[in-house]
Amino acid sequence: MSPHEIRDRSLDSLLFTDDVKEQVSSITVIDPNSRESWKILVIDDDRMIHQLTDAVLEEFTFRNKGLTIIHGYSGKEACELMAAHPDTAVVLLDVVMETDNAGFEVVKYIREVLHNHQVRIILRTGQPGTSSEREIVSEYEINDYRDKSDLTSAKLHSSLIISLRAFQEMKAIQTVAQSGNTIENILHERSTQMEHDKENIKSDFNRLTVNGNLEDDARTELLGLINKSSSIIYIKDLYANYIMVNNTFEEFFHVESKDVIGQRDDDFLPKPLAEQIMKSDMRVLRQSAPEQNEETIQYNDVCHVFYSLKFPLYDLMGHFCAICGVITEMTDDPEGGV
Repeated sequence: MSPHEIRDRSLDSLLFTDDVKEQVSSITVIDPNSRESWKILVIDDDRMIHQLTDAVLEEFTFRNKGLTIIHGYSGKEACELMAAHPDTAVVLLDVVMETDNAGFEVVKYIREVLHNHQVRIILRTGQPGTSSEREIVSEYEINDYRDKSDLTSAKLHSSLIISLRAFQEMKAIQTVAQSGNTIENILHERSTQMEHDKENIKSDFNRLTVNGNLEDDARTELLGLINKSSSIIYIKDLYANYIMVNNTFEEFFHVESKDVIGQRDDDFLPKPLAEQIMKSDMRVLRQSAPEQNEETIQYNDVCHVFYSLKFPLYDLMGHFCAICGVITEMTDDPEGGV
């Protein structure tokens, strides 16, 4: 068995019985450089952690891409793997391995030697709360810090989605920066794209909606439009019940549209967040006028900064019958992204 192995999510589905425990990390990879999956690095000296991580992420997808998981079992292997795979999106990193601070040294190597500031690092430890860990988190650009016992399936999925979204944003910023554009240009482009989304949605909703009703074919056409956007998009009726949400909405809030349609925010979101979203939506409903805001929300223990554009929608007869929200995530770090 090689010292580190790669596992492609599309290859198989394993049950972790005693008979197959040693097979988990010896699966052959057809194309470890495939762009059709997100590359994830799992570093831990406990093989059971690797097996559990594989099991939890077996069916994981984000923006129509699965995972290719690369396994390593020491800090030394982590450094070798990161050098070999600079396009890794997320590292799930243990702290205590061959030494008590092996994970911290890996972070230093990634950030200071490889100068890789795009990869998202999620620190996982079974010994949380030491002062040295807090200092490292602050000093070496660790993006998330979790106790292993706290990483349930739902929380791991949420952390990974947030990290992949941030990685994608960092890649986009690098691409734009290499082309000579500035952060201000990126913000302008995003604002322009949101306005473009707004006009398309208003036009199609008006064309497809009769007396406030969307037929199935019309609903499918409109859903196809909003799913093309990378922004979070939703449509609500005049009672603030969800009519439609796009794929990005489902990914961010970790919900399925079938569980959202017909519901209000307080039916499936934490109360403070639900009240915050509904407050701005109700202003648009009362005033029948568009509203633009920069909003900061706390969700899944992470602070997010959004630029939101909310506006009324009218049917074919000119009746005000719904509102739409187009929301793009930004960063509160002016040097780290938008």
